[in-house]
Amino acid sequence: HHLWNELAALFLYARERRGIEGSLCINAIYEPLLPLRHLAPGAALHVRRIERFAQLTGFQEQMVTRLGSTRIPAALREEVIREVAERHDAEVTNPCAARLQDRGPVVWVSLRHDARTADNQEHFLEVLITTIAARYPAAAFLLDGFSYPADFANPIYRQSAADGRWGILRRLIFRSKGHLAGVMQSRERAITALIARFQRRLEARLSNPVISVSGMNLVDSVYLAHLADYYVCHAGTLQHKVAWIYNIPGTVHSNTAGVGPGNGRWLARQLEDGVQPAMVPVEHIHDLDTIRAANQVARNRDYHIRNVDTVVAGIIADMEARIHPAANSVAP
Repeated sequence: HHLWNELAALFLYARERRGIEGSLCINAIYEPLLPLRHLAPGAALHVRRIERFAQLTGFQEQMVTRLGSTRIPAALREEVIREVAERHDAEVTNPCAARLQDRGPVVWVSLRHDARTADNQEHFLEVLITTIAARYPAAAFLLDGFSYPADFANPIYRQSAADGRWGILRRLIFRSKGHLAGVMQSRERAITALIARFQRRLEARLSNPVISVSGMNLVDSVYLAHLADYYVCHAGTLQHKVAWIYNIPGTVHSNTAGVGPGNGRWLARQLEDGVQPAMVPVEHIHDLDTIRAANQVARNRDYHIRNVDTVVAGIIADMEARIHPAANSVAP
């Protein structure tokens, strides 16, 4: 959402200001994807990095406004891709990339630990991955669950939600009395443990590379996503991380609110020249009563995927129709 909202607005605004006297001043509370000062080369940007919430309280000498957008320009995607290619940590990414050499198709698969996911998630994904591996002996899989923001070293992530006059607001945002770093670390550990168990089960059955990118820095994770030919992701930011940057084909699954009519078109329209994803057919989704999220709304319901074999066959048919023919190394 940082890419879709703040970055898109700032990118376009800064680009229009090139050659204009004066500087665009930005209060950057978080810079989770890339440093804002690199956003628009040639534009005069002054980035004030916020490290304590107290910096935002009291009298401000300048008028402050929030910029927002709901469409990602192709030029911004290109800038992000260029930045992550330069900024990724080769010691982290090279071992993963090496295991993917001469492999194809490479399929990016998301897993969720809680909130808005299928109660038979692991069974569904195990059938999907083993079926793809049987059909494509050279296939490889990247498992995604959680990425730390690129600016995780910023002290603001470790400021207690209970501190200061903004404590009530931060508790509402973070749903916790602790700090945001603690919330993130707890979530990452749970998701990474889930993926590790799933990975071991798959590796006992497959010789194909099954690589976890969960727990990495967002820049490293996004960089590795350029190696994917196709994705199968939950609706939401797990899909956006790969599809809204590299604009590749894939399939989205969610509850009935997430895969209903028009959702695929909406996802494609959020970026310039977007590729429309396939959606798991709504008739194969059964909504559950559980909502394991702070917002108790229908779009956060857990769900059950009916007829897993039929859904997997549909995903593979879509993948075969849309990925580059070079990745279609069908088994004899």
